[in-house]
Amino acid sequence: KARAGSSDLNHYFDRKLETLRTESREIVHRVQADRVLTEQEQARFYTDWTLSAVRLASGIEGLQDARALSEALGIPRPTAEKAIDFLLSVGLCKREGERIVPSVSHTHIPRNSPFVSNHHRNWRLKAIELFPKMDENDLCFTAPFTCSGKDLKKIRATLLDAIKAVSDTVKASDPDRLCFVNIDLADLFKK
Repeated sequence: KARAGSSDLNHYFDRKLETLRTESREIVHRVQADRVLTEQEQARFYTDWTLSAVRLASGIEGLQDARALSEALGIPRPTAEKAIDFLLSVGLCKREGERIVPSVSHTHIPRNSPFVSNHHRNWRLKAIELFPKMDENDLCFTAPFTCSGKDLKKIRATLLDAIKAVSDTVKASDPDRLCFVNIDLADLFKK
């Protein structure tokens, strides 16, 4: 940019830099989804945590049928069976012989989806439900705080980097656990 000879060229590079900065602040540009569900599929998939949990847990050896999934997740077997039927119908899982396995590694719900609040709420409620059982292997962190607008941007960037690192680790992992992370950073003084 320092060598740009005209104000038009300077303006062009300023716009390009701002576009890159904006994209870097979006999670969708840091965590790639294999499949984005249609709005109708989202309406069903994000009704409660069990559909996502069944899809993910089916990627763990030994949890690839309704009986094993219902026992591991603590849900009724008919709930696991209905979840499997739905996941097969929308292509999020597939059959390999008698086993059910995920057919996609990652889904992502856009932040402008009318169902995104359901997705966040489902997993936060699950965390609250699990809280009494949490041990030293689990992590809970809630920290209301004050800071400058400049530092808020730095904190957000740090969390986005952490989300990308978690996503990269998960992609390379050979799973034997079903886990979830809930991260919220909110400015109560929105302008």
